Amino acid sequence: MRLPLILSAAALSLASPALAAKLPPLRAEYAAVQTLVVNSAKTEAKLAHSRGKERRETTVDGLANLLLLRPDKAKAWVVQPESGMAMELTPMDPEIGIDPSALATLEGEPAGKEKVAGLDTVKYRVQDVFAEGGGFDGHVWSTEDGIYAKVEGTATDGGEPVAVRMELREVKRGRQDPALFELPAGVRLMDMGTLPDRVPAPPATPGKP
Repeated sequence: MRLPLILSAAALSLASPALAAKLPPLRAEYAAVQTLVVNSAKTEAKLAHSRGKERRETTVDGLANLLLLRPDKAKAWVVQPESGMAMELTPMDPEIGIDPSALATLEGEPAGKEKVAGLDTVKYRVQDVFAEGGGFDGHVWSTEDGIYAKVEGTATDGGEPVAVRMELREVKRGRQDPALFELPAGVRLMDMGTLPDRVPAPPATPGKP
């Protein structure tokens, strides 16, 4: 599942001027189940969130995968616990998908109140661009303390527009263990070419090509 956060500004060339109010800041701590649909592809993740820091646990082809978002360090990691390997990403890497801390920088216009996942939310019309040059055109449903319970709209990676829908369920407020957002002990930090499907060829035997 890949959805770049660096979205093409050209996709928003017909957008209205930036709206007046920022989306609510990310002040909440909670756990939830996240459903993400990009076009027709759907994934689910077990989520832990703490004021912008985020941990997503998924299973891909029977293997556990973690995504750790650390906006406070301007870093993110993809972790494969079974292999004991992790790869560092930049905050704008396509692996990240929807990043609440990036959405929090956008401006929106309140468009009514709705219940989402049992939470009282305000629906915001968002049609704005990121400082890095991308943007988002759609709606974000947020609580007052910044639980983005639902996101729905259109994005692009510089090619065809992509339909995006994210929704939370089973939201449980409460303090999250800070260790959830750290790299697990014993994990090796690898280069881009060293994760499965990117494993480099073994060195040649001396005297052979």
